[in-house]
Amino acid sequence: MRGHAMALAVAVFFAGVATNDPPLPIVEGVAAQETVDVDLVKRGVKLARRSGCATCHSLDGSRRPGPTWKGLYGQKRALANGQEVVADEAYLRRAIVNPDAEIAQGFPKGMMPKDFTRKLSEEKLRAIIVLIKSVR
Repeated sequence: MRGHAMALAVAVFFAGVATNDPPLPIVEGVAAQETVDVDLVKRGVKLARRSGCATCHSLDGSRRPGPTWKGLYGQKRALANGQEVVADEAYLRRAIVNPDAEIAQGFPKGMMPKDFTRKLSEEKLRAIIVLIKSVR
């Protein structure tokens, strides 16, 4: 039941973003050893939609102006400067709070708004990170 509720919550993420895009029921959960807080994922969905994240980030691996969130968490991430990092919680936090510090390879600098630190409380930031972690 938890997985069903989470998949539904994340599918709602893109509902209405583009009229020709169907909802994307693709979330299967985070790593088996982790407990998923479905309510926090749902909150992350609402926050990400309100903040405009769905405009640039996909959940299904499709190309948009920003990197997809599908399968991002825990994976190695190539950066524009030639370095490589693991997309762990610390990386996700840095990417949201200081988006131009570590640019993902293949994406331009300056695309993401820089005012998220004023818009997102620690609790809201955590909800979006949990959402990103849940997109498999």
